Amino acid sequence: MKHACAVILILTSVSSAEAGAGPQRLGQGTPIEWWHQYADRLPLATQIAVQTTDGRRYEGALVAVDETGLQLRQKTRLPEPDVRIEFDRLARLIKVDKRGPNFWSRLGVGSATGVGVFMGALLSTIYIVARDECHSTVSPCPDDSPR
Repeated sequence: MKHACAVILILTSVSSAEAGAGPQRLGQGTPIEWWHQYADRLPLATQIAVQTTDGRRYEGALVAVDETGLQLRQKTRLPEPDVRIEFDRLARLIKVDKRGPNFWSRLGVGSATGVGVFMGALLSTIYIVARDECHSTVSPCPDDSPR
């Protein structure tokens, strides 16, 4: 039994080493190649944030990727031409996830709104009922006493 387990373990490690010797994985090569491999795996129109080596920051949608750089369409109020950034100028490239509020935050806002509307309706009803009782002829209110 021990011999069979050892043979299976050896065969598994040999086959995984051969599988890893195929195409290059992300993280191998020069930094320029890292950026190219990472950007090339991102789908077009992905929202990304980029910082260059000179400190400039850009945020927008990925438009194109080639061997030397990437093209970014910035999200600005007024339309601007696409920005071309070379891979040797990249300091940071991250994918931005802006899906909006999650279920729990929407539930909290909805619950708070519902409680606020309920309390407003309840206080309005109490005010109307109390005002009508004060102006009825059956029981005068203390504020209506003659002075």
